[in-house]
Amino acid sequence: MGIFGIARRVATAWAAPEKKATRRLVSVVAAVVLTGASALAGVVGRAPEPAEASGAARALTVAVEETGSVSGTAAAKGDREGARPSAASRGVDPGAPVPARPVIVIDPGHGGVDAGTVSPATGTPEKTVVLEMAQTLIRVLRESGRYDVRTTRDEDVFVGLGRRVTIAREAKADLLLSIHADAEYDHSVRGATIYTVSEKPSDAQAAALAAKENAADAVAGHVVTDAEDVVEDILAELTLRETRRFSLLAARDILEEYRRHGRLVKGAAHRQAGLKVLRAHDVPSVLVEIGFLSNKEDEALMTSPQWRETTSRSLLSAIDRFFAGRGVPGAARAAERTR
Repeated sequence: MGIFGIARRVATAWAAPEKKATRRLVSVVAAVVLTGASALAGVVGRAPEPAEASGAARALTVAVEETGSVSGTAAAKGDREGARPSAASRGVDPGAPVPARPVIVIDPGHGGVDAGTVSPATGTPEKTVVLEMAQTLIRVLRESGRYDVRTTRDEDVFVGLGRRVTIAREAKADLLLSIHADAEYDHSVRGATIYTVSEKPSDAQAAALAAKENAADAVAGHVVTDAEDVVEDILAELTLRETRRFSLLAARDILEEYRRHGRLVKGAAHRQAGLKVLRAHDVPSVLVEIGFLSNKEDEALMTSPQWRETTSRSLLSAIDRFFAGRGVPGAARAAERTR
């Protein structure tokens, strides 16, 4: 039984009036089943189909009413028109509909009144560097023909953190990639750093960066009230687990590509923190700090069109590998060519 089936049965049991006393037990059993299924998938080397994992768990939107009734609506990405076929059917029927391309949202950080980090040597703002990098990456991804690419901003405008998350969720994105540039008091520090979301920061540097990035709305004078990105408890937990697992897989592929063709920061190149822009419970999300504006060598690279082109093609290779692991047609063939 896929995770979608598990979610449906657990949700039904959860809301049944005669079983209210067993709700806590149902939650525990669901968590155990999910953990076991994920572990088994890892042992046999099979990545779950998108329709069975992050997309499918959120597919069932459950409304628990006072009467204890449950209404389910299939709203998964896999259920939208032109959805990707199952692994069993891919390539079997030549007359089958062409699968939908994965949706990728590229998020250039900061913008408008929020300049982000500023180079101490030249005054170049982060918002400009990351927008130029994002524009190159978007072009490279679109030219591949394998992805439906969106962006949170394509000009120098301010976009709130919550709005960035909303854009990705409304697009039913399969991946959100947020592009930023870092800075350090120690100007010798250079290289890329990859971030995924976690309620507990992996180290002091990750905590400091999250505090800085999460303050973007306040810097711009944009007052927001944090709204929890949740559905009913049990389904949110199922979805969140799979989403964060996919986020880690995407981060792994990006790290691997940087080790082969780029430069990572010394020490812990993968860090975790409570970054607001990565908090969508149903969109795998990764933030890439592409370099340090406080380092002259990194700044020279990040402002070079040739470097942006090379780095974008490396990121395309990493993204191809990520989606190849999820059984997306086209991405698998592209990933093979880059090995």
